[in-house]
Amino acid sequence: MVINKTRVKFRARKDDEFGYANLVSGWLGARLGLNRIMNTGLALQFI
Repeated sequence: MVINKTRVKFRARKDDEFGYANLVSGWLGARLGLNRIMNTGLALQFI
């Protein structure tokens, strides 16, 4: 039971990090233009 809870917490934390990265890339994309946000989003997905 404890192991399962730890895994869920780790997954949630990882999802939060990806959400934050998407927010940052979205803000950068708004600054730099649509082409840049698409490239940044693709790059983040691969990393």
